Amino acid sequence: MMRKTLYSMIPVLALAFFPHHLRAQDADDRFKTQLQPIIEQVMEQRGIPGFAIAVVHNQKVVYAAGFGVRNLQNKNDKITPQSLFHMASIEKLLTAGDGLAFGADLKARFEAYRRAMNSHDLQAVLSCLAADYEFKVANSNYKVAKKDIIGQLEWDFAMNARSAYSDIQIKGNIISTVLTEQNDFYKAIGVSERKYQLTFVYDDQGLIKEAVLEKSLSSSEAFDVALNPALEWARKERPGELAEIYPNNNFVYNTQTAKRWLRLLNDWHKATR
Repeated sequence: MMRKTLYSMIPVLALAFFPHHLRAQDADDRFKTQLQPIIEQVMEQRGIPGFAIAVVHNQKVVYAAGFGVRNLQNKNDKITPQSLFHMASIEKLLTAGDGLAFGADLKARFEAYRRAMNSHDLQAVLSCLAADYEFKVANSNYKVAKKDIIGQLEWDFAMNARSAYSDIQIKGNIISTVLTEQNDFYKAIGVSERKYQLTFVYDDQGLIKEAVLEKSLSSSEAFDVALNPALEWARKERPGELAEIYPNNNFVYNTQTAKRWLRLLNDWHKATR
């Protein structure tokens, strides 16, 4: 918990020490009036439970304060300038700069992920994911590890997927958003788009640790109705091929099956329209 606190609060200190924040007031007063509100605001926005600070100028402590609590299970354990913490390894302090960009602009990292997805850059997308990344579906046992997500990404890219994100909410290391997806598969069966509520959880290095599909905001029944005519035609005209690309009524995600699906749907259109 304290590592997250350290990383998240570094941008606050950087902001607070810009010259335009330091007026001609007594040192203690100017930090209370200018720095303290920023700290309190960021702690609330990012869900930081506790934080302690000391400002040294000319080898003297000119400001010291504590915020929040040390223990979430004990609300009376308030943090003061005299509170003691486990320091852990010095490596965390030396690598604090790596957490600066993460704490300062999580939305920028998410934007980089969005750009990589829409540019169909597989390596760029994978670089946004933590080694232990998992894609999950809420209220189910379904999950896909990073090593297995490549097939789904290849499918999306072969289908010319285009994603737009709206209603982006950031709290701590979590982003929740609404995904609107369009692709050539949807277009071929007459579906303009589909929408999903997603949650992205970031780790301390600013990489996506979890992506959770919270719920579909589009009708599954409408999707099935749109797909069924193509399936009925394929079961009659191309049963062998359909069995290969849609075994037991399940999609197989990779580049080749995506291309085969598009060819099949194109043939269905030619044969029936």
